[in-house]
Amino acid sequence: MTHEDVIRQGKDDYFSQKGRYANPYPRGSEKFNAYERGWMQSLKSVKKPYPQVSGGSKSLADKYRSLPNWKGPGDSDD
Repeated sequence: MTHEDVIRQGKDDYFSQKGRYANPYPRGSEKFNAYERGWMQSLKSVKKPYPQVSGGSKSLADKYRSLPNWKGPGDSDD
């Protein structure tokens, strides 16, 4: 699997897992970082929250979005 394939997997998994982060690669590996990059790119492309998961807890994506300094697509880095 190429670096680009792993990024695409992360992007796709963000949507198929409804914002739940589950990186299948060993922490610190190149594939771990590539997967996370793809997942975060999808996260930043969508601003609406996912429905709450069972038990009323928020997905990791929704927790990330609720951080005070979160910036989404079109937000400046300044």
